[in-house]
Amino acid sequence: MSAASDLRDLLGVLRDGVMFYGEAGERAEHDGHRQLFRHIAEEKRAAERAIGKLLPPSERPSDGTWIGKIRECYTRVQAQLSSDRDAVYIKELEAAEDRILDEFRRCLSTIADPDVRRVLEQHYPHALATHERMRAMKHDVEAE
Repeated sequence: MSAASDLRDLLGVLRDGVMFYGEAGERAEHDGHRQLFRHIAEEKRAAERAIGKLLPPSERPSDGTWIGKIRECYTRVQAQLSSDRDAVYIKELEAAEDRILDEFRRCLSTIADPDVRRVLEQHYPHALATHERMRAMKHDVEAE
């Protein structure tokens, strides 16, 4: 794969994250979760914009991934049927974080361009911290 292809894949999963966290930020039951999810959506949007600038506009994906869209629809239905909507969102958002972190790691392991790596390395710690936060929240939900 080329660096451009890797970056397009990363942008796709980041866009999935922006959309998914945005939806969770609107539909979560608890105000604290809604605020957190909206905040994370904004942080992902900032990463998406910064990484998107590394590609010419014609090479940037116009949307998220089809897997992300399917997962978001599945979660929406599952949340409607659940007695704990927030738990459903937390579990599925943690899985989305797995995909984002995997794409960041793949890009960092394959892309050699120092300017591109610098941008990725600026946003990777946030991706890692968000993944850890969502994983901890998922474990808390599962323990209840």
